Amino acid sequence: MIQIFDDFLCADGCEEMIALAQNRFKESTMVVGGRIVTNTARTSTTCHLQRAETELVQLLESTVANIIKVPIEHIEPLQIVRYDKGQEYRPHFDYFDQTDNQRVHTFLVYLNRLEDSDGGATYFPTYGARIQPRMGRCLYFRNMDENGNVNENTLHGGEKILTDAVKYAINIWTREKPYSGSARS
Repeated sequence: MIQIFDDFLCADGCEEMIALAQNRFKESTMVVGGRIVTNTARTSTTCHLQRAETELVQLLESTVANIIKVPIEHIEPLQIVRYDKGQEYRPHFDYFDQTDNQRVHTFLVYLNRLEDSDGGATYFPTYGARIQPRMGRCLYFRNMDENGNVNENTLHGGEKILTDAVKYAINIWTREKPYSGSARS
């Protein structure tokens, strides 16, 4: 099930996060077969943040922890992603094929608005749902069910940007156990 929370982050907060990431973006990576790789399926750039790097980052971490009732230590360091014209993230799952510390929850917070004609929607093929980026909107879904099984209905992708618009978003993922790794995807 997909949930949408509009106004999850205020406009000033969205602008602060975009400013924080400027000049820090690097080519996005993926975890494939337990290895971190670059891949043509994900063509964005990513800024990796440190836990509690700013007061706003700390607030986002604690807000997510409170919503889903997990310790902050279960939250991966936040990522800010940027998609320019022609960039996309082809359909994928946020959970891993094999791990002893699975990703349980995904929060995707859009930091700016894109018009339908710009592309860049998050598409869920199973549900036939397209969620268009709107500043401050948060998209939430569970990667695992309550019994610990992966949720294959969470297949999703970031559609290609069709214009000169830029898409910014924050990835917030939680794990089953405290996160102490360095794997960044």
